[in-house]
Parts: sequence; structure tokens; C-alpha cells
Amino acid sequence: MLALKGNQSSLQTDMQTLFEQGMETNFAGLKHSVHASSETAHGRTEERTCHVIEIPPDHPQRAA
Repeated sequence: MLALKGNQSSLQTDMQTLFEQGMETNFAGLKHSVHASSETAHGRTEERTCHVIEIPPDHPQRAA
């Protein structure tokens, strides 16, 4: 899992584009998994969704 900060703008932009393209194609051709959870406590419900995609081997941001 990779958390990105705004000070790595080109990496953040590339990963956002990759994720958005995956969403548009239902992640066709990408290794993708999703985990969702819902928790109710103290009068509120929190819903969390985590998408994980593998950076394709030919992607320029992938470490060698």
C-alpha cells in the first residue's frame, strides 16, 4: 500500500490518473482488490472503502 503526499506531485498525479482509468474500465487489465467496512458507534456510522491496485510492470513510476 502506498500513501501519497502532495509534495510528490508527479507521483500523486500519475497514481490518480491510473486509479481513475481503472475506475472507468472497471479495473480491466489491472490487479485490483477492494475492502469495505461499516461501523456504527456513538450515534454515527462510518463507512470505509479501500481500493488496492498493482502498478503495472511497464508503468514509468514502478521501481525497478
